[in-house]
Amino acid sequence: MPDISLTMPAIRQHLWSDFYESAARSCSNHSFELVIASPFDLPDSLKDKTNIVHIKDYGNPSRATQLANIAATGDLIYNCVDDGVFTNHALDWVVDYFKRNCGELDVVNMRYREAPNGDGGVFPLESWKAGFHGDLRLPGINPEWGIALHFVMKRQTYLDFGGIDCEFEYSNHGIHDLMFRLQAAGGCIHPSELDGLNCTHLPGESGDHAPIHKAQTFHDGPRFANIYKSPTAAHDRKCLDLENWKSQSEVWDKRDCSNVQSYEDLYK
Repeated sequence: MPDISLTMPAIRQHLWSDFYESAARSCSNHSFELVIASPFDLPDSLKDKTNIVHIKDYGNPSRATQLANIAATGDLIYNCVDDGVFTNHALDWVVDYFKRNCGELDVVNMRYREAPNGDGGVFPLESWKAGFHGDLRLPGINPEWGIALHFVMKRQTYLDFGGIDCEFEYSNHGIHDLMFRLQAAGGCIHPSELDGLNCTHLPGESGDHAPIHKAQTFHDGPRFANIYKSPTAAHDRKCLDLENWKSQSEVWDKRDCSNVQSYEDLYK
């Protein structure tokens, strides 16, 4: 069993080799696996790697996230994105930190950087609290609760809590929901002491981001606000059905990849 599973829904095949190589550099003292849920095949450079699990799926990103985390075999899971590269020693640090400091319901929020060219965009420390964000100032959310989109947690705890709600088409709102359910149950979100991933950033509908922007703006955000208008939402929703991904369409209508073979074909 690997020490940590790096899990992600992914479409950007041209970035996966750099992601993998940065993970190998960042995790030199522990074992890791990479679990990718994607409509596209692995690039040739990764096909001989024995620590990669590839799941072919055409559904929404939340469904892919759930499938990847269910398929993972590591003691810990690290929810990732495919447009980033790891900083040196970040994976070794978080495995060691979790073993020393975290309980079964705890999470490490792996801070990340985000900028169009992937080399900047440091977020202020207060931005990792729910109360910093206007759309999270809702009756059911303690403003002191932490947020952790790039979370590291026990895989078994993820499974026990039913993972994320795949009715949210993109994963962000489902991850917020999971983090709040964990904290309502007594878990703690630990802030990382270093950045995990340096990521790119595509604002609004730029680049390949339009389907995600539309999902978050017109579906996920309103649904999330409706759920968390209840002061007891996180307690009432403590554990979900882990198999809730099955209720989602096998093909995501906002980005239908079922008839193309690669990212390049999708956007040519």
